[in-house]
Amino acid sequence: MKEKKFLFGILLILALAFSFLLDDYTFRFVDLIQNNFFDIFLGLITYLGEFIIILILLTLLFLFKRSKRIYTPLMWICFIILGIVSIGLKFLIARPRPFGLIDYYPFTQLISYSFPSLHAAVALFALIILYREFPKHKYTWIIIGMLVILSRVYLKVHYLSDVVGGSILGYIFDRLYLHDKLKSSRIIKKILKK
Repeated sequence: MKEKKFLFGILLILALAFSFLLDDYTFRFVDLIQNNFFDIFLGLITYLGEFIIILILLTLLFLFKRSKRIYTPLMWICFIILGIVSIGLKFLIARPRPFGLIDYYPFTQLISYSFPSLHAAVALFALIILYREFPKHKYTWIIIGMLVILSRVYLKVHYLSDVVGGSILGYIFDRLYLHDKLKSSRIIKKILKK
């Protein structure tokens, strides 16, 4: 089991390293497919990746499902720590954003650094949680999550490597959330038995 985790970690690092090599090619591809429809559609989709919007939507979904309510505080804690870590890494790495459509998306000017993408981190973290907790709509979650992540590159507010780095961060936080969720559910069961 530990060997598989180690190999998977190596694959994630290699994927991140490879994505840096593809940053320029990705923008060239975006230039080829860019059109008004995608500009408007992905411009709207990208707002679904806003930290507060995802947190509110997930909270509402968790509160409506009685069996999930108990995990809402843990989810909030993980999201807040994910945001702090992501923003901290942005300032630590200080990679400038690509040019893109920053004028249309004023939130990108609040934090002018691009690596890692907070949208991608939050979107992937939310995507995995929704996929696991609400599997009936798993394909909807996958489509929305991937569109949010890809919109950041299409709009040129992030490089491909930014969204890959953010996605890896989101995945890591999901593993932490799942570990803490399993741990807290065992504790809750013990308390309820008493």
